[in-house]
Amino acid sequence: MVYAMPDVDGRGFKIALDAHGPLFDPDEGERLPTAIGVASNAKVPAERVPSLKDQPILEARVCQYENTSNGDFLIDLHPDSKTCGWSAVGQAMGSSMDQSSAGMSKR
Repeated sequence: MVYAMPDVDGRGFKIALDAHGPLFDPDEGERLPTAIGVASNAKVPAERVPSLKDQPILEARVCQYENTSNGDFLIDLHPDSKTCGWSAVGQAMGSSMDQSSAGMSKR
């Protein structure tokens, strides 16, 4: 899955590939982008946002997060909160969430 966000705070347009990678140790792993990941992201603007074609990549970062083994989202009520909780990735993908998650926040 590919997602994008418009320029925030003058840092540029964010494009991200949400894909499973190798197992990662959050205590010991290096959060460095791979050449393959950067190259994959570089192709997206021309395909999805033509006005960004041939624009330079200003920076590349790893946004490491936990995920289920099959990529499904886990959405549940937090035991210490009356609202529905999800990760930052879930928030970024919120517009693609099924209507069924909307009812959870009304409990």
